[in-house]
Amino acid sequence: LLFAQVNAFVSPGVASGENIYIDPASGVNVSQDPKILIPKINVEAPVMYDVNTLDEPVIQQKLKDGVVHYPIPGANAMPGQTGNTVVLGHSSNDVFDDGKYKFVFVQLDRLESGDKFYLHYNGTRYTYQVTEKKIIDPTEVNQLVINNGKPLATLVSCTPPGTALKRLIVIGEQISPDPSTASEQTADQTKPTAERATAIGGVAPSFFERLFNVSF
Repeated sequence: LLFAQVNAFVSPGVASGENIYIDPASGVNVSQDPKILIPKINVEAPVMYDVNTLDEPVIQQKLKDGVVHYPIPGANAMPGQTGNTVVLGHSSNDVFDDGKYKFVFVQLDRLESGDKFYLHYNGTRYTYQVTEKKIIDPTEVNQLVINNGKPLATLVSCTPPGTALKRLIVIGEQISPDPSTASEQTADQTKPTAERATAIGGVAPSFFERLFNVSF
C-alpha cells in the first residue's frame, strides 16, 4: 500500500511521462478531445462532460476514466461560459480499485496563485489562472456557487490525500480566450432543479470500509 501511494505521487495520472509544456504562442484551437492539463503537476487527463446527475455511483464510474465535470446546480457552467465550471478528481482512491486516474489530483495542493491550468472543450483551449485555493468541509457546497459574472473553473479533490475529511478547491479565472467574449449559460443550466447536493461527492468506499462494511 505504501509503495502504491509513493508511486502515485511520482506519476498521478498523466498520459505521458514527459513534462507537459504549453506553448503560449500555440493559439487556442485544439483537438475535439476534452481534457485537462496542469503543467505544474504534470497532469493530463480526459474530462467527462456527459455527467448530468449527482448520483454517486455514476460519478464513481466516470472517475475511473478521468476527471468529471460536476453538475452542481448553480455551478454547472461549461468552459467559455460565465459562471463556475467545477471539475472533480480523485486525490487518492483505493489502490485496489481499477481505473487509471485514481490519483490524478494528488498533487493539486502544489498549485498557487498565478499558476495556470487548461481545459480543452469543443476544439478550444481555455486557459485559467489560479486566483484562490482553500480547504472546505464537504457540506460547504455553496462555496462552489460563484456568480461574479466571470468565466471560472474550480478544481476539487479530497484532502488530505487518502481521506475524505475535507475538500481542496482551486479556483481559476479564464484568461484566454478573452473572458469578455464568454457566453451566458443556457436556460436549462440556470433553471431550478429538484436534485440538490448536500455534500461534495466523488468519494469511493475505502478498502477497509468494503472489507468490514463500516465507515471510520
